[in-house]
Amino acid sequence: MEARREDAQESLERIEEVTDRTRKLMMQGGALLFLLWGVVWTVGFVVTQFAPQPQYCGSVWLIVVAVGVIATIQVSRRFPIKSPLGSRIGFLWWGAYAYAALWIALLWPFVHVSSQAEPQFVRHYGAIASTIPMFVYVVMGLWLGSRVLIGVALAITAFTVAGLFVLPQWYWLWMAVMGGGTLLGTGLVIRRKAR
Repeated sequence: MEARREDAQESLERIEEVTDRTRKLMMQGGALLFLLWGVVWTVGFVVTQFAPQPQYCGSVWLIVVAVGVIATIQVSRRFPIKSPLGSRIGFLWWGAYAYAALWIALLWPFVHVSSQAEPQFVRHYGAIASTIPMFVYVVMGLWLGSRVLIGVALAITAFTVAGLFVLPQWYWLWMAVMGGGTLLGTGLVIRRKAR
């Protein structure tokens, strides 16, 4: 009887070790993703704020987001989530952006922006694009029971709306610091805890 208790205790300790290792690997991958997207946001928003020719900002965003997506795929392969939620989270991201693209396409024929209103329109479009991943963070946070994801999402959403209406002329720089900075800071904190 005593041998069975020892075996059970040893098995529980092994399970706990594997769980801790898995949690640390997930945190390391998550930290890398926060750092990666913090850099993407910071670079994209700084370029948008200070670009001498604003028409090139879209190209810059396409490049930094493409690099971000490719790097995200690589990080996801290096730190895979071995659960049904892993693939569901991937589908959630693709689905959110597919629906966002659909909604924009459905509304686009009705968007008539004068040259005077164009900067404001572009800022609002940027705010929508910034809050889409925050919505996904909230959903992921609810699924995974992660207060960090929900907190980051709500903070960046609040920063986005505040910057949009309070500092419209400096909105892009605000988003580089507050949005990109929050992602970078979160990545650094998670990375430190994962050690």
